[in-house]
Amino acid sequence: MKSKRSALLKWESYSVTIAKLSGYFSKISVGLHHLLSDEVMISNESKITVLVIDDEPIVCESISDCLETIGFIAFKAENGRVGLEVFRREKPDIILADLRMPEVDGLDVLAAVTKESPETPIIVVSGTGVLQDVIEALRLGAWDYITKPIEDMAILEHSVCKCLERASLLVENRKYREYLEAEVGKRSAELEERTRALEKTNERLKKEIADHRQTSDRLRQAQKTEAIGTLASGIAHDFNNILFPIFGYTQMTMRELSEESSARSNLEEVLKAAKRAKELVRQILTFCRQSEKEQKRMELQPLIKEVLKLLRASLPANIGIHRNIDGKCGPVLADPTQIHQVMMNLCTNAYSAMREKGGTLEVTLKEIEFGPDNAAFQSHIPAGSYLKLTVSDTGHGMTNEVAERVFDPYFTTKDIGQGTGLGLSAVHAIVKNHNGFITVHSEAGKGTAFHVYLPVVTGFVAPEAVSDKSLPGGDESILVVDDEEQTVHMEKQMLEQLGYHVTARNTVSAALEAFNREPENFDLVITDMIMPGMTGLELSEKIMRLRPDIPIILCTGFSERSTEEKAKAMGIREYVAKPLLQGEIAGLIRRVLDQRNS
Repeated sequence: MKSKRSALLKWESYSVTIAKLSGYFSKISVGLHHLLSDEVMISNESKITVLVIDDEPIVCESISDCLETIGFIAFKAENGRVGLEVFRREKPDIILADLRMPEVDGLDVLAAVTKESPETPIIVVSGTGVLQDVIEALRLGAWDYITKPIEDMAILEHSVCKCLERASLLVENRKYREYLEAEVGKRSAELEERTRALEKTNERLKKEIADHRQTSDRLRQAQKTEAIGTLASGIAHDFNNILFPIFGYTQMTMRELSEESSARSNLEEVLKAAKRAKELVRQILTFCRQSEKEQKRMELQPLIKEVLKLLRASLPANIGIHRNIDGKCGPVLADPTQIHQVMMNLCTNAYSAMREKGGTLEVTLKEIEFGPDNAAFQSHIPAGSYLKLTVSDTGHGMTNEVAERVFDPYFTTKDIGQGTGLGLSAVHAIVKNHNGFITVHSEAGKGTAFHVYLPVVTGFVAPEAVSDKSLPGGDESILVVDDEEQTVHMEKQMLEQLGYHVTARNTVSAALEAFNREPENFDLVITDMIMPGMTGLELSEKIMRLRPDIPIILCTGFSERSTEEKAKAMGIREYVAKPLLQGEIAGLIRRVLDQRNS
């Protein structure tokens, strides 16, 4: 009787415990619904799976039945080997494992499960209570340790609930960590993309700033050129007016002297100096304005010598000039002013390279046969005779990277304010326009050499010189108008020596008065362009109203294309630039008068 009553009481105790576990797991399911993501959420419809591993069938069965009663799905395994197979196949939510089992014991199961699925909780349920076993089990990954027999099922209830709660938190933490890592990766990718976009924007802004600076530099350069051109035009006008009487009086005096006279020889040197001054003014004007270039047959030797003379005066004493110019070189088809610019730019660059330490500027000119056997030959350059002009220095030289860009517009290695980067690009353009080409050879620390190749013109015949004794003249009447008194007197005397009847006036009003009084008595009018009160164009217009057929020669100290075109459109016969040589004036006057008579 007593044994039956005791068994009944024990069964009632188990029933109460099972009821409590059932209610508790209901709470766990609700809690897990909020804690876990959608993929791992446990709802009322999805049950928790448990794997019970025990080699004692009665114990394994009783624990499994107890857990199934409160809502678990239980998988049973009679030893560790089978348990690991079920674990890998079914992926249970929690494992209860005995410690002492045949084939594979509980410690081996612990080690394998912990390694393969560290988030799966394992509770050791063992009949041994040896402290060393407990420590080893916990070391291998056991989440809890319960000794058999289980006197109070509340202990199992508490252990299972705590392990599942801890497992759910671990899963949630892992997923949250993965989420954070994914977000960090996403944000990092976005930041990298934005950084790349900012870098592109920055590069674009840098380019825009550089373009703006280049545009500003070009504008400033254009303004400087315009200002220099305006100043140069005024200087040129006055300087040419000064040169004109020098030419005239020198040549008239030379005509009165014998060929053997030392005075005539001296005057020839004066005339040469005046011609150089005339050419210098023309070069300055060409550099300071946009004008049409005229290529003609010319020899480079005199121009190179002239440039070196000009440079010698401006170069410091620690820079020497060595020239090796072959006087037998043939002529080229070129614009003298542009070739002068090429020489000046190349020599100026050479000076810049030697400015600090000094050195030697060497200029070489020779004629070569250019073809496939030449080291500098290029397939697109026609073979033939070329003049090779070399300008070299012993300065600091250039690296290969700099030499490759040396002809690029606005590229310069000079400090701000010391160069525009336009000199060598202009040289390259000029040489190319002359059907030639240019190369550069440089070594850092040893110096630089620029080689200019220009095609030689064949079949050139030098013009026959005209003797001053055979200057053409006549007996026509000429009105000369110029506000420079020296020029008026010189022209009057020069033309009278040629046989003409000359009326000279140095004011516009006096010239108009003389012409209005006897308009039919004049065969030709020679007038200056820039005069006080009225320009030569305006004077010509008034004169042509009275005599539409009167030929007019308009002289100017500063020639402009637009003014020349306007003058020709008005009917003015010739538009010439001062100063003129006596032979040029004589031939010009005779040609205009003969055209009128023809």
